[in-house]
Amino acid sequence: MSPPSRKGVGLIPKQTYGKRRSFQGQDGLASISTTEQPFDGRQPISLSPLKRRNSGLTAIPAVKRRVSGGGSGTLKSVSAKSSSQQVSNTYDKLDDDKTAIRAPHELKEAGQSHRFKDDIEYMLEGIRSTDRLRVRRTSSLDLARSMLNKDFVGLIGMHHYTPIIFEALYEDRDPDPQLHQDVVAIDGVIPFLSKGLEMEMDPMAIMLTGRLEISMCNDLKDIARQSGIISKGQKILTKSILLYAAATILSERVTLKNVRTLSTVEGDANFMSTILSILIEDLIWIKQLSLTADLMLSDILDVDRIGNCLRILERLTSVSKRLIETISKNSRLLSLLVQLITLCRAYAFQYPRQTDSINLMMQALRLLVNITNDFEPCCESLAKVGLIQVLVQNFVQFYGRCRSYTPGHQDEEQNTSTVAHSNDTDMNSTDGDRHDDENGRQSRENGIENDANGWYDIVLLSAGLLINMLENNPARGEQVTDTAIGLECTSIGDCFLGECACEKSSESLERLVEIYNTEAVIGEMTENQVLAAYLALLLGCIIEGNPRHEMRLYRSVSGQTLLPMLELLQEFADIHQAVHMEQPKLDIHDTVELSTQPTQLESQQGPRSSSVSIGVHSPLPDIEQELTGISFETSGAVETRRSFLRIIGVLQEVQSRQVGLLQ
Repeated sequence: MSPPSRKGVGLIPKQTYGKRRSFQGQDGLASISTTEQPFDGRQPISLSPLKRRNSGLTAIPAVKRRVSGGGSGTLKSVSAKSSSQQVSNTYDKLDDDKTAIRAPHELKEAGQSHRFKDDIEYMLEGIRSTDRLRVRRTSSLDLARSMLNKDFVGLIGMHHYTPIIFEALYEDRDPDPQLHQDVVAIDGVIPFLSKGLEMEMDPMAIMLTGRLEISMCNDLKDIARQSGIISKGQKILTKSILLYAAATILSERVTLKNVRTLSTVEGDANFMSTILSILIEDLIWIKQLSLTADLMLSDILDVDRIGNCLRILERLTSVSKRLIETISKNSRLLSLLVQLITLCRAYAFQYPRQTDSINLMMQALRLLVNITNDFEPCCESLAKVGLIQVLVQNFVQFYGRCRSYTPGHQDEEQNTSTVAHSNDTDMNSTDGDRHDDENGRQSRENGIENDANGWYDIVLLSAGLLINMLENNPARGEQVTDTAIGLECTSIGDCFLGECACEKSSESLERLVEIYNTEAVIGEMTENQVLAAYLALLLGCIIEGNPRHEMRLYRSVSGQTLLPMLELLQEFADIHQAVHMEQPKLDIHDTVELSTQPTQLESQQGPRSSSVSIGVHSPLPDIEQELTGISFETSGAVETRRSFLRIIGVLQEVQSRQVGLLQ
């Protein structure tokens, strides 16, 4: 007797399987080989259990194929629309296999495959049901809950169910036969996500009254929380889930250089305007943080939504100049981004173990690097809202933290209040306790090391963004040298409001030269040489065309000579020249750009090589000529080398003039 059907779903019963059952001798398959009904040569019914009740097709196989060369929209499948001879051979093979001996692991794999198909078909039947809305909702929740299991998700990909699931959820129609990857058609996903983001009222933010609706909403929130889509403590809303999906899809499409997908997104004006509107609405709450004491960054700002919006914009601006022009005209957004960077810096120093502020700052900096790369209108807009002063403060303060942030010092600060208790318990601690304490200490040291790496990345991103701003207009160097920088922030509110009471220094140029002197003499670490090289590039941009600044640089640099700095810049220029010469021979993409996190995050390509990029660029694939809105073309090492050579010429003239004055 078959087990009863699931409560509330009046559909086909769900099959179960014993551990020792062989699927070679199923009654369903055995009945095919018997001749209760003579075979008349007509098309046989598909062996696949996947049926669509709302479709004109009686059966659709789980595994899809492309459209046949001579057909007109029909789908090929393994079991459907085959020849009569193939079906006869299948029946004969089933008779022969009934007595075949199979290994236990083969039986187990076959059982898992059959069980998976029964489970997912059972849920898809409920999703496709049009008779009862409750059945669709319950089946959708069951499917979402099942996809929390990584093994289940792997089977979905293995059996090519991804497009089928989306079509069942979105609309009961056949999946796109042109799909050559196990992903849903992007032309259907982006309008679907865009429509959801345009909702005036978020369904999960409405006060529900029905018991069933409340229960289902809580179930969905629990699924989203378990999946890791929403950070702990953040509100679970429909738009937050949709933004995460959009950010994930677009990041993958940019990495794979999918021009068709990205052109679809770029051409959807509603989608991009919606993303910008959501980001601005969330960033407006920044002011509240400076007026309320004892609140964490995530208590007022929706960190997940802001992060996903920044991630979407950062990835798209790396390939779309049209989007860069759109953002550059939005002065309100640019001003809010500068405020976000300032606020995140203050929170990063006061709460160093909270990573929300570091992550948001790096995402904002990467976005600004993309939109300021060889685009003067955006640089001018950002300079008017005080970005240069913020970046100089970022560079000096985060560099100081990287130098002074050691595990021993941090442990001492965090454990001062527990020293007495620790001393009392050490005498009675067991070996296991000591082992746990050692593991805890090692974990803290690893976390501190990760924090220091994140701060170092912010130093590089700030330097790269400053170089972009000054290269487009050398006159902005005055804003760098005239900036009074605080050496250490002690209060979030005062720092954010521009009333910082920290110790100030008006010698920002001398401070930058001091950092260069420290990093240039450290030869064993590549990171130090990279920082020294780009800092030398920044110093050259600052003093270009200003004799007074030239004198300050020459007097502050180690040994009062620019020759070591020139040698370092020439070395990096030669590296980029070698990279450019070897570029056609490379097969592996290994690019490090300062528009991304150089040591931790994925590398990316931009529409133009940033003036602060360093790395190896792989050959670009062929791009559809008619899609001109998206471009993966990059000048790579050529533009970077040109920047180095230009500053080398500037510094050589300074060196010659200063030597002449001394003589």
